[in-house]
Amino acid sequence: MQNNLQTKLQQKRWRTFAILIVLAICAGVVLAGMKFEPADYRDSLQKAITEAEQLQTDCSQNQGNSKGQYAPYTLLEYQQQIDIAKKVLDSSDSQYSHRQTAFETLQQQTKAMKEAANSQVIPKEDLEQLQQSGETGKYTSQWDGGDVEISVSGESISSPSDINIAIGRGPYGDILQASCDAAQLNGMLFSLYHDGDFGAVVTFRFPLPESNRTGASYHYDKQNKKLVLVENSVNMEENVAEIALTQGGDYLLALFPNEQLAPVGSSAPASSEIASSTDSAVSTLLDSNSSPSTNASNIQNNSSSSTSVSSAPTSNNSQPAASSIENAPVATAPPSPTTAPEIPTVTAPPNNSENLITVQLEIRCDTLAQNPSALKDPSKQGYVPSDGTILASTSVQAKPGATVFDVLTETCLNNNIQIEYSYYSGFQSYYIEGINHLYEFDGGQVSGWLYKVNGVFPNYGCSAYTLQDGDSISLLYTCDGGADVGNPWPQ
Repeated sequence: MQNNLQTKLQQKRWRTFAILIVLAICAGVVLAGMKFEPADYRDSLQKAITEAEQLQTDCSQNQGNSKGQYAPYTLLEYQQQIDIAKKVLDSSDSQYSHRQTAFETLQQQTKAMKEAANSQVIPKEDLEQLQQSGETGKYTSQWDGGDVEISVSGESISSPSDINIAIGRGPYGDILQASCDAAQLNGMLFSLYHDGDFGAVVTFRFPLPESNRTGASYHYDKQNKKLVLVENSVNMEENVAEIALTQGGDYLLALFPNEQLAPVGSSAPASSEIASSTDSAVSTLLDSNSSPSTNASNIQNNSSSSTSVSSAPTSNNSQPAASSIENAPVATAPPSPTTAPEIPTVTAPPNNSENLITVQLEIRCDTLAQNPSALKDPSKQGYVPSDGTILASTSVQAKPGATVFDVLTETCLNNNIQIEYSYYSGFQSYYIEGINHLYEFDGGQVSGWLYKVNGVFPNYGCSAYTLQDGDSISLLYTCDGGADVGNPWPQ
């Protein structure tokens, strides 16, 4: 009898222990899937910047064109993102959402940077073999989601060394885009991440979205800040543009209808001071609450349709394709640059804040301010401003399609105003429980928060109300079911 009792007790303990383990595992899974937002992203952003600066220093000690090294363009792009994050952190105008965006963007860039060592490289040994045999080596590189065919003639090789054939957007992409927009040029921008001369003529065959085109190629002269014409007649056949180049850097392939000749002129373009791409990106981030664009661009032309221009990721970590050596005709001498036609002054990329809407938001608790005795908990009197104004009417920019809930929660975070809410699946809407530590029932049995837009109290949740440009929003604390704020209840 005693043994049976002990056995049952032991089994009960094991069952209890097993249940506790299962509950702990379930709790761990739930917590792992939850996203905890910091009260303020300053500390998180500062930590991310410190980590990024250390990684930048480590990678900079191994820069070059060889496999496993880091291209100077890759390092510069990463440094630009670090500078943007630092400016956001140091800016007195930066808000919660700006710091959050800068933090998340820098985290993504740091993760990419850890895998951004050169991988698409033609090794020096291949080029030495081609130089001796006089044959042509063929390779491929990833760009814009497709393959670019690359060939190197052994007869054109003068100084064999590793060639980085990674192609991307490049750190000067915004500057070039602005220049092309000003000149109304239609075409595509691309950057060759190789640093300096190739020591050979390298021919690139880019796929084109359409045929019946002619083209001209330009190289961006960073020292003189202008586009220099490399070739005014680019060979285009079967939706492919063939360009022979001798150095890395930034290029524009300007496209024209066949009936329109490529522009050729004798006057040199005027030099101009170019606004820092980092500063313009920071301005965009602060003004429009969006991260700077680094992956795509569009160049418009009045006489033809626009051509979308994208680039490979800045990490440049695609695996190099196997090369083969074949006899194939290719240019054997570097193209001779000529004087470029004049290009309009380069300007900073336009601010995309024009796509945002502007609304007004205020948060008030006038009844509590006028009648402090209405508060059930006198200790909360410190959360009631003497004039009832928790947030004076404030101009807020938001993305099209934003709701009252979106604007309210972000504005509270940006202004360090406490807010708590719950989601009710039955109504598919969020409910505002408390703002500035003032909750439902704190001011009586029929107290809580109501909202109105343009003077009207909607009869549905604030997360279901889509805002329009110019709307005026008021969050009002009622102690009398709405009657004291102009919305008697029930309606």
